[in-house]
Amino acid sequence: MIKTNFKAALKARRAKSYLLTFAVFSLLWLNDVKAQTALNPGDICFVGYYRVSASNAGFSFVTLNRISRGTVIYITEMGVDGTTGWGLAPEGYIKWTVGNSTGQDLLPGAIVSVVSPQTTGGLVANMRTAAGATVTITSEFAGSVAPSATFNMSSGGDPLLVFQTKSPTKTFTQINDTNLPLTDVNFITGITTDYNTTTINPVTRWTLGTQDGRVDGITSVQESTVPPGLTNGVNCVSLGAAGTNENYAKYTGPLSGSRAQIIALMTNPSNWDAVTTPATTITLANFTGNVVLPVVFNGLKAGLKNGKLIVDWSTVSETNNAYFEVQGSLNGVEFVKLGTMASKGINGNSSQQLNYQFIADSNNALLLSGFGILTLLGGALLLSLRNRKAILLPGIACMFLVALGSSSCSKSVTVPDSTGHQQIFIRIAQVDKDGTTSFSKVINAVLQ
Repeated sequence: MIKTNFKAALKARRAKSYLLTFAVFSLLWLNDVKAQTALNPGDICFVGYYRVSASNAGFSFVTLNRISRGTVIYITEMGVDGTTGWGLAPEGYIKWTVGNSTGQDLLPGAIVSVVSPQTTGGLVANMRTAAGATVTITSEFAGSVAPSATFNMSSGGDPLLVFQTKSPTKTFTQINDTNLPLTDVNFITGITTDYNTTTINPVTRWTLGTQDGRVDGITSVQESTVPPGLTNGVNCVSLGAAGTNENYAKYTGPLSGSRAQIIALMTNPSNWDAVTTPATTITLANFTGNVVLPVVFNGLKAGLKNGKLIVDWSTVSETNNAYFEVQGSLNGVEFVKLGTMASKGINGNSSQQLNYQFIADSNNALLLSGFGILTLLGGALLLSLRNRKAILLPGIACMFLVALGSSSCSKSVTVPDSTGHQQIFIRIAQVDKDGTTSFSKVINAVLQ
């Protein structure tokens, strides 16, 4: 009897060890996937473009939403031909892994300047954060030039397109329709300075392509139609016009306003100096002041204590802020409204730190979208382990496969925390007075 009990205890201990290892692996894998921020069109906007020579060219842009550390963003000077395929190859690209040098998420309102991106060794990237600090982030771009084609901004104008791949783990050595079909791409923004009276689309101000009835489609590496999912003057900009200096363009409009207002200003050609100024280097020094957005978050935390969900956050500044909406989720993907809080700023404006706290019944919060499948499977396995001899390894394998299957569909897996409780994911939606919405990072509510 003692020997039998010892064997049973040993099996139970091994079972707990296997399950703990699996849970840790799942959480680490989940955190890696969740590090990617899926950007929306307009979350990045160009503010500068120049080409003095083949070895002295560059561009500048601003960020208008929070970007999680580890998010991968691509920038290419390769155009597209409608919605069917890329333009003429070969062209290069730059891969930007956000936050690799700072170790932090990137808050909205940053200005980034990239100089001499043609070669990895010559590239220099600097950033001025929303708080006004200047940081060198060259290492976030280092080694990212496509090995099969250098990033080379052409004389006489070129498009610059910013995009993400729909799968964060997608890899490719060169952009073409085989390695990276347009169906695998989400475009964030774009700029073009190319102008040709015979090929420009009078409506979009980008180049005419196959979908416009141009038989030959795109015929030059300097050409591009409007990228799929983008609209000229809404989330991308064409500066192609008679008299335009195709090697120089700098945004000269305001840097403050709501996200929607800033995007509208930066995608309006009338707010750009792109006509008479000779091509010169554009760096952070060319932009005075910082981008001022309605709200810049400073901190966010959430906890479960005595049956209550407690969410605390603070803001560095607020401009024309209407209110906050606290949102919760059990899978980190589908969020529902838990409650709202009005801005504490006078008429929605503040230049000082403001602190907020939201409290809700955690039992109601747990009804967000039902219990995760892994919670149920995990509980079932733990019960089964007491009486079933052969269920351990198949059960763990089943949980592992279900985790992978679920994550491939939703990019997130809901698993119990170390106490067996269901995880609750929290984020804050900030709503401007004009109705524009932006989001904080996503965090887990911690059991206190």
